[in-house]
Amino acid sequence: VDALRQRLQEDGIIPKDEIAGKMPIVMVVPSMSWCHQHGFEADNLPDYQRALVENQELTQAITTLSVRLTQRGFEVKDLRAALRTLQTEEQEEHAMISKFEDAIAETKIDQLRRTAKADIWVEIDWIENEIRGGSQKSLTWNMSAIDAYTDFVIGGVSPTTTGAAFASSFQLPIMIESAIQGQFDPFCNTLIGYFRNCEKQGRAIKMNILTWENLQDGLMTEIDDMELSEIIENWLEANTVNGKYGTPDISPSGNRMTIEQVRVPLTNAKGRDLSTLSWAKGLQKWLMNEYDIESNLSTKGLGQVQLILGGK
Repeated sequence: VDALRQRLQEDGIIPKDEIAGKMPIVMVVPSMSWCHQHGFEADNLPDYQRALVENQELTQAITTLSVRLTQRGFEVKDLRAALRTLQTEEQEEHAMISKFEDAIAETKIDQLRRTAKADIWVEIDWIENEIRGGSQKSLTWNMSAIDAYTDFVIGGVSPTTTGAAFASSFQLPIMIESAIQGQFDPFCNTLIGYFRNCEKQGRAIKMNILTWENLQDGLMTEIDDMELSEIIENWLEANTVNGKYGTPDISPSGNRMTIEQVRVPLTNAKGRDLSTLSWAKGLQKWLMNEYDIESNLSTKGLGQVQLILGGK
């Protein structure tokens, strides 16, 4: 199918794929249900490391889909390489936030997402079905796309069983290619469309703002005839895409404010990729420069940031 598309494009029969703008970064991983069914779990989370070592078909499935995604123009992060980087990464910065009891605790999945820095995770699972007394088999294939920042489901391919019957000796990659025919292009278009929307509307993140005890009135502390919470909202309005963010939820004591759907730009003023941490540092520096308010900044995974005001 890919070769036919390329030939038709070269002959001018169909238009060439011209995808404007940056493509999302994706990483292919086994789904939680696949890991559970095959016994690859640790602390109620998928054990990707052991799954890659002990199940060769998983490596074949990830490679097959990763190659197809690369051919469609996506930048694909390798799960095995991301795990290797995570193992050697120093966690000094995140270890320092433990002195505050409400500091964000990262799971292994959060850490992996932060390390891999993929925009979208493509989760896969499959079942090989024996037919005709085991002499042949078919494949039931499922894949879904997850926003690595919000855990929102972007799109997917519902469990689809290949119409073809394969000899029992057929390899998994061949059956996967058969299973995704006709569905792969719409799936890719969904990912691209979602990413284009993020470019226009901003990427959604969650922000937690807390205060140390030395700010006695917490976020209700008045500065220049405004409460601290209002000051922060003014900064958010000026530094989010189209000034969009969710309604702040402030605790009765005034020492905690949670804001969801904070729409953060994908790039900074210089056109460089903008991480959640880099964006939040803007608020941290602004509060220090304008109001002499120190703060401690930490992140959870890619899409959640915590700022503790009133000290380091």
